[in-house]
Amino acid sequence: MLKFEFDVDLLLIWAIIAAVITSFLYIFFDVGYFVRTIIHIVYGRIFERDIRISDTTCIYGYCFTNDLDIMFLHMNNARYVRELDFARFHFYDRTGLYKKIVDGKGTVVQSACSIRYRRPISIFTPFTVTTKVSKLSNI
Repeated sequence: MLKFEFDVDLLLIWAIIAAVITSFLYIFFDVGYFVRTIIHIVYGRIFERDIRISDTTCIYGYCFTNDLDIMFLHMNNARYVRELDFARFHFYDRTGLYKKIVDGKGTVVQSACSIRYRRPISIFTPFTVTTKVSKLSNI
C-alpha cells in the first residue's frame, strides 16, 4: 500500500501563491487573449494543412457573455477586431508568413483597420471568420 505524507500548511501556502500569481496575470495581462491565440496556432499546426498565400483560411468562434456590449444585445465592436486578430495570426501561421518574418528578423505592423458592421452577433451564436489576401502591392 502506498502512503503519502505531506504538510498541509506548505500545500496551502503554495496554493495561495498560485492563486495570487494567477490573479496578478489576469488583472494585468489579458490571459484569455494569449491562451486563445496559442490554441488557434497549435490547432492549426496539428489538424490543418499548410496553404498558399492566395488560399482562404477559416476560424470558428462563439459569442459568449464576456463578448457582449453594455446592453447585452450583441458582440462588442472591439471584440470583432479581436476575432480578426485571431484570424490574422492563424493566416500568418498556415501560409508560412510567420516563419518567414521571424527568420528574416522582421515584424508585422497593422497600420489601419476599417470595418463595416453588417450584422450583429447575438449571445451564444457561432460565427466564422474567413481570411483571404485581397491585394498585394510592392510598398
